[in-house]
Amino acid sequence: YGDHRDLHKEYRRQRQMCIRDSSQPLPAGRFIAAACCPFGHKSGPSSCLEASSFSAAVSSSFEAFMRRSMAALSSLNSPNIVRYYTSWMEYDHLYIQMELCERGAVKFGPNAKFTKNEGEVLLVVRDVASALSVAHDSEERIAHMDVKPDNIFESEKKIYKLGDWGRATSTCSEKRRKLIGGASEDGDQRYLANEVLNDDFSNLAKSDVWSLGATALELLLGEALPMNGDKYRALRDGRSVNENFEDFGLSEFSCSEEMKALLKLMLAKDPESRPTAKEIMVECEKLLCLTSTLDSAML
Repeated sequence: YGDHRDLHKEYRRQRQMCIRDSSQPLPAGRFIAAACCPFGHKSGPSSCLEASSFSAAVSSSFEAFMRRSMAALSSLNSPNIVRYYTSWMEYDHLYIQMELCERGAVKFGPNAKFTKNEGEVLLVVRDVASALSVAHDSEERIAHMDVKPDNIFESEKKIYKLGDWGRATSTCSEKRRKLIGGASEDGDQRYLANEVLNDDFSNLAKSDVWSLGATALELLLGEALPMNGDKYRALRDGRSVNENFEDFGLSEFSCSEEMKALLKLMLAKDPESRPTAKEIMVECEKLLCLTSTLDSAML
């Protein structure tokens, strides 16, 4: 896939810049160098480099672990999954070379390009559901385990892609210890389903669906979901779903009843009541067609 030395140099240059420009020392762990490296020819795809540092004592076993992980992820072929190219260990650093998504992660706020437009949220949900469907139906039956806005990236062609599979694991219990996240290390608790928070990993594909529902709700609201408190609990025990999300003030925004119905299904307390990722894709396509028809009628 080409020479990774340029990315390696750029990673070290950017890391040194961060150290010089910050009054605080740069913490150990992950660091991303957003350098472009075309593969094959000038019009080919670009990549970025993510690096993680580890002690010498764990580097050997971790390298073997990551090679298994990356082998599984590289088998996931979808335009909605951030593409993995290659990885290597060097001087107790793990380097992962992957696709560069030019428009960055989905963000909201005063300086964000993303809006609370329902059609735009539906595009995000459809594309991420497509990525999850490929992962859930793969040979390894992979669950992402950390679906949230920060891990959803937008390409230059306005395609949304699911990235950061570092907490992924298999939905099959017999494979879970051998693949990627092993014991399903927890992701961001704001987007984790109640069963995962209670160490129930029996239906991880549906747990991903709940996380996607929480992500959609946050994007519609245009503000971060709570990390604790009554709203946090209400979202997980079914009260918010039963009350049509009025506790979150969703009625104040331009959100159709059809969109609310989809959110209710994804955020259902019972995992078995939630739709599959593939079913969400189909429903999003229907709602996008409906939204397009209504917009045309208003012109």
